[in-house]
Amino acid sequence: MNKKLIAIPFLVMFGLFLGCQNDDNKTEISSGESPILVETDTIEVTTKKGPNVTLSWTAASYSAGDPAELAYKVYCSTDDNLDTVASTEANGTGYGDFEINTTSKVVTGLALLTTYYCNVIVKGPDGYKALYKRVSFSTLIKGDIRKDGEIHDKAARSHSVVALSEAKYFIAADYFGGPAKFTVIDSEGNVIKALTNFDSNTQMQFSAQAKAEGSDDVFISFGDSADFSKGTLISLDGSNDWSVSAPTVYTTDNISIPLEGFARFASGKFITYFVNITDDKSGIVIHNADGSTDVPEIQLFDNIGEQAGSIAILPNDEAFIAATDYPDNYKGKFLVVDQTGAIKKPLTTFSSDQVTNTLRFPLTTSVLENGKVFLAYTENNKVKARFVDPNDWSMTNPVVYVDNNLGGLGSIHLGENYVLLAYPDEDDEKGKFMIIDGDGNVVLGPKVFSDVQPYNLGLAKGSDETVLIAYGMVGINGSRYVIIE
Repeated sequence: MNKKLIAIPFLVMFGLFLGCQNDDNKTEISSGESPILVETDTIEVTTKKGPNVTLSWTAASYSAGDPAELAYKVYCSTDDNLDTVASTEANGTGYGDFEINTTSKVVTGLALLTTYYCNVIVKGPDGYKALYKRVSFSTLIKGDIRKDGEIHDKAARSHSVVALSEAKYFIAADYFGGPAKFTVIDSEGNVIKALTNFDSNTQMQFSAQAKAEGSDDVFISFGDSADFSKGTLISLDGSNDWSVSAPTVYTTDNISIPLEGFARFASGKFITYFVNITDDKSGIVIHNADGSTDVPEIQLFDNIGEQAGSIAILPNDEAFIAATDYPDNYKGKFLVVDQTGAIKKPLTTFSSDQVTNTLRFPLTTSVLENGKVFLAYTENNKVKARFVDPNDWSMTNPVVYVDNNLGGLGSIHLGENYVLLAYPDEDDEKGKFMIIDGDGNVVLGPKVFSDVQPYNLGLAKGSDETVLIAYGMVGINGSRYVIIE
C-alpha cells in the first residue's frame, strides 16, 4: 500500500475504491491524480479461431513505481456495457486473475457466431485502476449482410476474389460483350479501384491469387483467347494502383478453365490446374514466386476437368486437386501433387455418380485447421460434402446439404474447423450460404444472400474476418457482391 494513502480521509478512500470514470475514460479514481496512465488504450484482436480469441494491448505507464508491477485482467460481455471500471467489473466475465506485466491474453470457450465486447482493467499495487477502450468482435461471423452492391451491369461468366491487406478485396470478372475487368473495394463497400481492364480477350478462363498472405500484389492466371488460349500469367502491382504487367506465357497449348485451379503454396510458389484442349489432357504448371516457371507443363491425366477443377493446399504444402472425370461419366475424383508436380496420391474417386455441371463449378474445396479437406460437390442435382483425411486418405460418408442444385458452388475456410458453403438453391431460385463445422453439422443457416439465383460464385475471407461473395445472376444482366460479417 502506498504510504500516502494512509493519510487520506475515509470518504476519499471510500470513493477511491468505489471508482468513477474521468473525462477521458482512462482512470477510475474519485480524487487526486492516478499514477497509472493508459497512453495507448486500443485493444487489438490479434488472432481469432472459432471460440478462441487472442487480445493484445500496449502496457500502461506508472509514475508511482515500476510499470512492470502493473497487473492486467480481461473482461468480456455479450452486451456493450463495459465503459467504466465499475461497469466492467459488474457486467463482464473475467478471464483469469490479474496478471503482472502482461500485454496479451488468450480468451477461450466463447460461444460461436456471437458478438462479444471485451475490455482490460489495469491495476497498480497501490489499488489504483484504469480502463482501456473496449473492443468488439464476432466469433467466426454472425452471418449478417453488411453490404451488397453492383460490380458491373453486364452478366459475368466467372468471378475470382482475393483478400488483400487492410480489409480490402480484389474482384476479377469476365463479362459478356466486354473485356475481363477487376475492381478493388474495402469491406464497407467503398471503391478503392474502379473497374479496370486486365485482358481484352479472356473468356471464362482465369483465377487470381495474392502474391503473399495479406499482400496487395496479385497474380492472375488465364487462357488468352486472342492467342489460342495460351496459358498466361500477369502481375498487378498493388503499390502502383494495380498496374498490369506484360503477360508471361507459361504454356503454348490451348488451355481452358483454370478458374479455381490456381493456388499459392506456403513456400511462395503457385500452381495452375487446367484442361489442355490441344491434346485433350489435363495438366498443371508450377510457378515460382516471381511468376517464372522452371518446369514445363506436366500432364496428369486424359481429359479430366470440364470446368470443374478445384485446388486446396494441404498442411504439408502439397496440392489437393479435385475434378470431374469426363471419360468416366463425370465422376468426381481427386489426386495430390507436390511442388515438383510429382503425384503423391493417385487418382481417387469420391463421387460414384455424375457430378452435375449445368451452372459450372460443381466442386469446391477448403482445408480445415485439423488438416482435413472439406470437399463439396453437386451429384445428381444434390449438394453433398465429404471430409478427406490426408493422414490415411479416408473419407467420411457423403452428407446431403441441398436437395436441388445445378452446380455453382463456393466455399471458404472461416477459421478452426468451420467452413462457409455458398450455393444457388434451385427450389426457390435464391442464393444461400451455411456454416458447417468439422463434424459436418450445419451451425448456421441456410441464410439468403441473393434474392436472384446466382451463378459463377467467387469467395474470399478478408483480414477483418468478413466474407465477400461475388456472383452473376441467372436471367439478369449484372454482377453483384455481398459482404457478410
